[in-house]
Amino acid sequence: MDTLESKVRKLAKSFKYQLIYSQGKNLNFNIFKNTTDFTNLQILFLYYLSFYSNLVMDYNMGEVDEIVFEKELYEDCYIMYKNKKSKKDKNETGSKKDKKTEKTPTSQWVFKNKKV
Repeated sequence: MDTLESKVRKLAKSFKYQLIYSQGKNLNFNIFKNTTDFTNLQILFLYYLSFYSNLVMDYNMGEVDEIVFEKELYEDCYIMYKNKKSKKDKNETGSKKDKKTEKTPTSQWVFKNKKV
């Protein structure tokens, strides 16, 4: 028996709703009649629309194989892996920037524009 979340995932994964979601972002139209005070179901649906949009984009860019789409567990694991990898990359680039900002200037000269 499918759970409500599983059914929402199937809807969000479908080509029809992925197309509506991507065009809604590009053309700035709303998926729901209400634009505020979303229900928990609407929030869940929007979350999975974004989730599958990112997953399909990664697939199209060749970062992930088609096998990920076979099970929900594979999809979840890939997204968790991707998030951890991006956090690690941010931390590494942040530490490199810190090293660069620690350098002190070697000269105390102040250069001004020459008046003409």
